[in-house]
Amino acid sequence: MNTTENIVEAYYRFCKNAFTMQDIKVVNGNNRQFDLLAVSLKPKKVFHVESSVSLTDEKPLKHRYEDEAVESLNRKFFGALRVKNAKSTKSQSRSNYKTEIDNMYRTFGLHVDSIERVYCRWAFYQSNKKLEKYMKQMNISKLSFRDDVLPALEKYIKTAHYEDDALRTLSLLSAYRKQIQKKK
Repeated sequence: MNTTENIVEAYYRFCKNAFTMQDIKVVNGNNRQFDLLAVSLKPKKVFHVESSVSLTDEKPLKHRYEDEAVESLNRKFFGALRVKNAKSTKSQSRSNYKTEIDNMYRTFGLHVDSIERVYCRWAFYQSNKKLEKYMKQMNISKLSFRDDVLPALEKYIKTAHYEDDALRTLSLLSAYRKQIQKKK
């Protein structure tokens, strides 16, 4: 788990009041794992969240990277094989790992059809039409780390002390911003 995944998990736990599990290995999934599963009881929703947050996401994706994002989402959520590995002899015996992913949902008592798939990145841009079209077609929701996660968490945690290093850092930054604004 990296820092951004940790912060996204905290967002679901604190701001969405969800029970969460991170870094879930997919049994027989050929090194696949879920970044985050989150279950909210009110309203009853189940989220499978995959995060890919980078500051290079400040600008719209170039076409090549948009293709890579689509391929990555197809692998993570639906078990597709890597395009470059699709021709290898080892992978010719199977077309994907969707069954293994669906079985992991069932392991936790979740209904495959009730899963809301969420892709978190720094920001989303309308100019990334291929990514937008794919996400809409596959019913994948967008979560902006910059526009959704950070503001909601900052509002929730304020300046409280947290044992979690990432949340503590956010609370310190929140206190810093408030104190600087008072000086002005």
